[in-house]
Amino acid sequence: MSVLYPTISFDDGELRVIMNSTKTDNENQYRLGGDLMVNRLGFGTMQLTGPGVWGEPTDPAAAKRLLATAVEQGVNFFDTADSYGPATVEELIRGSIGSRYNDVIIATKGGLERGGPGQWYTNGHPAYIARTIDESLQRLGKEQLQLWQLHRVDPRIPIEDSLAPVAKAIGEGKVLKVGLSEVNIATIE
Repeated sequence: MSVLYPTISFDDGELRVIMNSTKTDNENQYRLGGDLMVNRLGFGTMQLTGPGVWGEPTDPAAAKRLLATAVEQGVNFFDTADSYGPATVEELIRGSIGSRYNDVIIATKGGLERGGPGQWYTNGHPAYIARTIDESLQRLGKEQLQLWQLHRVDPRIPIEDSLAPVAKAIGEGKVLKVGLSEVNIATIE
């Protein structure tokens, strides 16, 4: 299997995107960003919250069992966001997987604020983005986020400004890989 993935780097303050290809021997796995081996089937965690992606799950114990069972069944990639709950799912993941926690790859997102159930507000302000990274690290109990994604591009803030604290976090070792959620090719370029 051949997989195309972008490598994003910040060189001399300029964002560079290079498309790379990698092969794996196992058709059920692929390399995320070239070096993080993930199983083909991942787990999206958005619906582990209360109604409107807000608050605690109706049955927190069942949600924890579901996450633990996913890992037992071979899932090693979880997609979450600081806005799921908000903050609820990142803490739920940390408290559910137990001894296998360091064996999983967690992708989290930042850049959306919540006002209540079903309410989402884009916030790409650099200070807010920097804070989301630090708070996700704390909630997940990680020294480094394996994949941090800008949840949405804020049309009020130049994307270069929104990503400046992300580049800084990479330099500080807080973030390993960066992704963009719901963007077009022009934005990536």
